This record gives sequence, C-alpha cells and structure tokens, in this order.
Amino acid sequence: MPSVKDGALLKPSGETLSRGDFLETAQKAEYILIGETHDNACDHRVQARLIRWMASSGTNPAVGLEMVPADEQPVLDRFNTGKLTLEELPEALNWEETWGHPFSLYKPVFQAARKAGLPLYGLNISPEDLDTVRDKGRQALQQGDRPSRYIPPSQEEKKVLDRAYERHERLPSLKNRTEKLDRKRFFLIQAVWDSSMAAETVRVRSRTGRRMILLAGQGHMEHGRGIPRRLRILDPSAHILSVSAWRGLDQPDPEQSDLLFSCPVIFESRLGFTLKLTSRGGLITEVEPESRAQKAGMRAGDILLAAGGEPFQGLMDLHRAAVRAYKDNAPLVLRIEREGSRKELRLTISR
Repeated sequence: MPSVKDGALLKPSGETLSRGDFLETAQKAEYILIGETHDNACDHRVQARLIRWMASSGTNPAVGLEMVPADEQPVLDRFNTGKLTLEELPEALNWEETWGHPFSLYKPVFQAARKAGLPLYGLNISPEDLDTVRDKGRQALQQGDRPSRYIPPSQEEKKVLDRAYERHERLPSLKNRTEKLDRKRFFLIQAVWDSSMAAETVRVRSRTGRRMILLAGQGHMEHGRGIPRRLRILDPSAHILSVSAWRGLDQPDPEQSDLLFSCPVIFESRLGFTLKLTSRGGLITEVEPESRAQKAGMRAGDILLAAGGEPFQGLMDLHRAAVRAYKDNAPLVLRIEREGSRKELRLTISR
C-alpha cells in the first residue's frame, strides 16, 4: 500500500474516497455506523468530520452514542436544546464513572453535533442493568425496563466471542473479572449490549424519522456482525452503511466494512514516550524530557521490536511485559532498532 494520509477515507480496495463520493454513498443509507477504538483521538476526529459533512449535505441525521446509556437521554436533551454547555455535560452524564475514556477525546464529536444542530441520543443499556444481567443471567431480561428484544449471537459471532473471551482471560488486569464471568455469561452480555443498541437505534429512527449515525466500538460492527446483523433483523428493509478504521498495518480487508478510514494506533505511555504502530514495529514518535523513557536512552525515531524478551506485535505485548516487570520489581527491557543497529533499553518501573 502507498502512504495514506491519516483520516483519509478509503474503499475496501484501498482507493481513496472524496467527500462527494462518501456523501453519495451515505445518502442511500438509513443507518450509518462509524466505528472507533475508544482511546484513539484520530478516530473521533474522523467521526466529527463525517458528522459535519452529513449535516452540511442537508440529510439532517441524528447521532446515536454507544458511550451514553439510553436512560441518560434527559441529560442529552438538555444539551440538544442548549440548556447544558459542553463543559457541564461530562459531570451531568457521570461520564468518568459510566464510560471512563477521557471526555476530551470525544469533544470533537459533541462540538460537531452541536454546531450542526443535530440531536444526540444515548443507545446503550445502563451499567446497573448490565450488572443485573451479569449477576442473574438471561432471566433478568424480562424484568422492569430492561431490553425486551434479545437477539442471541450467531454461530459466527460465537467464534469471535470465543477468541475475545480467551484474550480477556490472559489480561492480568481483567483476570479477577473473568474468573467471575463464565463463557456463556460473557456471550450473553455481549449480545445484550449489541441488541440494546440496535433496538434503541431503530426506536429513535422510528420516532424521529431521521437517518441515524451510530458511533460505536469497531468490535460491535465489523464484518457485519454485532449491531449491523441485529439492525437487519429489526429493520429488514433499511440500508446500512458501515465505516471503520484501517490501522495501516496490512492490506485493507474487503470484508471489514463497507468503507474505511485511515487512522494509525497511537499510544501515549506513562513512561514518557508516544508510540505509533507500523508494519515494521512500534515507531517512537515522541519522548518526553526527563521521563523514564528518556533516561533509559529512548529517542524519537526508534523502532520497538521486542518487550520483555517477547516480539512486539501489538500494544498488549507491551502491556504484558510491563505488568511482569512490575510484579518482579525489575526493569522493563525493550529491544529497539535505531539507524540500522539494535539496542536494549532498560526502563525503570517502580512499585
């Protein structure tokens, strides 16, 4: 693949897409799903740009949010009508407790919707209801206001969820949670999450008559699984357009989504360096002065090849190596490439 500018829109073939091409495609769809990785700022900037484009085209859509429970709609209504400022919104939504990812990353989305006059809608099941499902299982779906429409996972989704569950089991920070959550209950929770968002999206569209832009994590929409499959069941005649991030690490997957946007994985470590995932490894793009990374000899331009003696292929490799080093009260050993030669750096990780 040739170099592609961050934020560029692509066809699954890798061909770049213009604003006009996107709008021509999007105007044929009742549901436009735009994926994200929650902590990737580039993803949210693209989402905001696509919202502005659709607003300027006169399609007058509404914007649905995975990160806000449907129960919090009265708060969003106050924001929609200008009675709540952007600065007041995080506290009113209890954002930090309910969602957790920095609100600053999502500011471009809220700003774009407000400036365009597009209403925002919460789509998700509440954390309290999700906890009830986690504790009581399927029977909790029939209680009170909990989702009445439950669409179980397909066989293909179960295979994907199997792999996700196994990854969760290997995460040191999530071990205690997965010990309390068996595989069957894990499948149930994911299906409840996707069913709730799809059902609420259809309900909002039916009530408002607006085209729906839905912002959600990519795992809920790629390859036509998750939310798109449930939208097809709940609203069979509607046209669905999915747009998700391509990270530039390999050739675009034509089965991933209808359209793609180019956003690399960027990671800012508390050890004082910023890393960008590339096909060669982790490119160090910035090192903070006086940080542990700088004191260990790291420089911008270094390529991270291994962490803790294991090949570096993704951020989870770095996370696992850091956790092991912390538990052993030992330095984090990183192997890097610099100007054709390889070096080992030892970063202090204190308890």
